Amino acid sequence: LQLELAPELDEEREQVHVEVWHPEFQSVPDNVRVMVLFLILDEVLGEYGVGQWLGAIEPVASAPANAIPAAQFRDYIHDLEVGRGWKKLPPTESYSSYQLPEPNLDYPRADTVVGSTAHMRLIQDFLAGGGPLEEDPLAESGAAFVYLEFPSALLPRGDEAAFRGRVADVLQEHLERDGRVLGGAIGSESTYIDLLITNGKRAYRRLKAGLAESEVAGEPVQLQPFAVGQRLPTW
Repeated sequence: LQLELAPELDEEREQVHVEVWHPEFQSVPDNVRVMVLFLILDEVLGEYGVGQWLGAIEPVASAPANAIPAAQFRDYIHDLEVGRGWKKLPPTESYSSYQLPEPNLDYPRADTVVGSTAHMRLIQDFLAGGGPLEEDPLAESGAAFVYLEFPSALLPRGDEAAFRGRVADVLQEHLERDGRVLGGAIGSESTYIDLLITNGKRAYRRLKAGLAESEVAGEPVQLQPFAVGQRLPTW
């Protein structure tokens, strides 16, 4: 039995909304239907491809007239890339924006007003859990998700995002292959720069050198973990 998808183009967002149909979908619980649907879509487009190319995904009760078999959907997406010039950045260069509707000081980073990230799941889990993750997603790997925190009072009025971006660029230049900037956020009290760190202490030495040359040199900057119990070198 075959999954079928009926596409609707969203030219403005360069995405495809789809109605999906399968003859068994109406007879299974919602959670099972969602799990099976995304397993199939991940197989067809890849996990990142689903997030990049698909917008709204709506199961329907009967097969739409313009439905395409799931096995042919990758070719359909390829034709969009070629024919319409739609381009998607690779995951390492793709960022998503987010904001907190009611910033507060109830837990770490809860004061966030707006941010951007290349790893939305990390940010979502951190904020949803009210602070550092109970389990380190990079445990035993030798790598770590960390963030730098400094007072938002340092941000020049009207140039806040650009200021944070310049500091992040300097840090990335110093990190070279020992880590990468994942994004960051501006809060009412603090500003954050999110990092994936590899090669342990060498990466931290590079970060300290970058900070010494950045626009927050000499200012109070804290290094914070994304996960509980994460061991960080002395900062």
